Amino acid sequence: MRHMIRTPILALLSVTLGAAFLAPGELVLKKNDHEKFGKKIHEYWEARTEKKGINEAFTEITDAVEKQDKRLKSQSMLSFVEDWEQIFYVASSNGFNDRVKKGRLDERSFDLPGKMGELEYSLHAPSAYSTRNGPYPLILVIPDKGGNAQSVLESDWMDVDGRDKALIAVAKMPANSALWREFKPGTEPVDGLTTLMFLYGHLKKELSVDIDRVFLAGTGEGAGAAFSLAQAFPHLFAGVIARGAVPETNPLNFRHVPTLFLSTGTHVSAFEEQAKELGYENVTLASGGTEADVWAWVDANQRDPYPATVTFRPPTIVGLSAYWITAQGADPSENPLLQATVDRASNLITIDAENVASVQVYLNDQLVDMDRMVKFVVNGRTHEQKLDRNVRFMVDAAYTMGDWGRVFTNWMEVEVPVKGK
Repeated sequence: MRHMIRTPILALLSVTLGAAFLAPGELVLKKNDHEKFGKKIHEYWEARTEKKGINEAFTEITDAVEKQDKRLKSQSMLSFVEDWEQIFYVASSNGFNDRVKKGRLDERSFDLPGKMGELEYSLHAPSAYSTRNGPYPLILVIPDKGGNAQSVLESDWMDVDGRDKALIAVAKMPANSALWREFKPGTEPVDGLTTLMFLYGHLKKELSVDIDRVFLAGTGEGAGAAFSLAQAFPHLFAGVIARGAVPETNPLNFRHVPTLFLSTGTHVSAFEEQAKELGYENVTLASGGTEADVWAWVDANQRDPYPATVTFRPPTIVGLSAYWITAQGADPSENPLLQATVDRASNLITIDAENVASVQVYLNDQLVDMDRMVKFVVNGRTHEQKLDRNVRFMVDAAYTMGDWGRVFTNWMEVEVPVKGK
């Protein structure tokens, strides 16, 4: 979780200055406000799940927002992105499970949808784990072929202090390692990336996971799966840790995904060189590095949910989104590409797209000033529109995404013209 700051002076200034921009990490509301709104959001999400009392639960939210806005007078509560992240965390935490084995390895499983069976994994929770003490960083570990959770913990994650400050989950991957880098949901047998996405979704729903500090850690074949997953969903992860030999990987989608390599090799060197050519300075080579080096790197990194620049080439048809933009009508076999930048000072979003029919852009007051017109320049064509903050879209998007660390208050779909036309 990104560091949060709240002071009486900050709260006073935010109200006095109206639409003044709050930098990441700045909170306006009080903790009891987060808890009050979080409870109402949780009740609405439960109503949606149960398909009962939805409108009544939503009215509770809108009434509370209107009352808060009256107290604020000159500023919309919906503009407080960081506060809503806290509210959504509180809403999510109502479903967290504190009944886990602590300080030791726990063999666990959960049912997959339909008739897909169950998925097994191993979990090591801190000795003092509880929702009250969270959220915690999550290390999602993918062992090499033939590896197991106990051997991975004994060889790579022995540091007691490190274990006590993070959740460590070890995936049980498909028996056929040829499936580990594939992502074809709904097919049987279940492939590697589908396995990892189901596990990621289960963990963030069940446990007090710091959604901004989820790291992938892979060894050998497991490193290949980790890089493939981060390449498909870069906006979900704070970084990738690789041990042993790694496969060839294009770093294009890793602009905001730091990588730590604990071994050398041709593919490692090529990844670093290509990343530098792209202007990325987030590759760390630490051949022979210790576990203390790994934990220091973990402590130094966290996800940026709203980067000012997004570079993304969708590698799979079920992963067409990154950060705050989605490529509609894109076929990964045609090498679609999105290059998007946002400048809040001018409220300008510039998008260069290839082999994409349209783009969906998700907005909040960290990215743009929602009180002003937003200018979109897509492949040279300009479009301007005022997009009002929408509380229903915001709470429904958070429910659908299951990611309390990414808050959006409206969206816009813009057609992508052919360049030069």
